[in-house]
Amino acid sequence: MLQHILGDKVFRNGINTYFKRQLASVNDFWADMQTAYEEELLGEVLPKLPINIKKVMDPWIEQKSFPVLFVHVRKRYITNNGDWIVPLTNTTQEYLNFIDNSTIKWLDPGKSKLSIDLKLRDNWIIFNIQQTGKY
Repeated sequence: MLQHILGDKVFRNGINTYFKRQLASVNDFWADMQTAYEEELLGEVLPKLPINIKKVMDPWIEQKSFPVLFVHVRKRYITNNGDWIVPLTNTTQEYLNFIDNSTIKWLDPGKSKLSIDLKLRDNWIIFNIQQTGKY
């Protein structure tokens, strides 16, 4: 999931930096991933939103269950049952793409619901493309 959020290049750069350390801790791992991510952001033509990688990943590592998302298509919003920051991906019948699994939105635990722009009538929507998230 982390590789999906960061992208292959950033993930590999962070891993390479981490493995070059003589002694390393979990905090060093998160710091190396954050640095690789921020270095990539500097070169982006269309910058991504800045994220705190440790803050995103801690609930996934520390909690014993997993988030359950409730998608209310007619009302056009998504709700989260826990404390996770969830990277959302989706595809629809109108925008059929199972390959581009880039994060489209983030569902934060502080929000009771996230509005989504769905122009669905009788069409379908699939979240969690290629099962890159654990929800």
